Amino acid sequence: QEIIVLLSKLVSFDTSINPEKNVFPTDDCAKYIINWGMDNGYSNLEVINCHYKRQGKAIHEVYPVVLYKKGKQDGSTVLFLGHIDVVPVSESELPNWNTSPFEAVVKEGKLWGRGSGDMKGGVAAFLLAFRDIEIEKGNVIIALSGDEEIGGMDTVPQMICAISEHN
Repeated sequence: QEIIVLLSKLVSFDTSINPEKNVFPTDDCAKYIINWGMDNGYSNLEVINCHYKRQGKAIHEVYPVVLYKKGKQDGSTVLFLGHIDVVPVSESELPNWNTSPFEAVVKEGKLWGRGSGDMKGGVAAFLLAFRDIEIEKGNVIIALSGDEEIGGMDTVPQMICAISEHN
């Protein structure tokens, strides 16, 4: 049930991104994940000033998340890379939704909602999988871009820098 609760919360955030239509998510989902992570044994590696850029000019901020869980001994780092942004719901697909796309619904044993399969379900699984584990050796990093649906070029390099500086 925990994964249903967490995934339902993640789906409830409209993280649609489409720069061509000036559609960008707020930082609400990213902040929620960071706070959830910190409440559940993860550290946050702050990644700031990530902007979608057009012709080198910052157009809008995008919000990646990097959570870190350190083991008791040095060792290898395992990275789980995902994203929290979604493709916007088009007018043509709205009639196919019986409820809001940003309201999780469990039907016939499946959770439906925008981003539940790509990739907020994976994000919820990453978070819960390592929540209660005491890592003996090595580290776990969960890095979530805020702009994968448009290529990830404005957040992934900065996430890599934050991770590299931390290790």
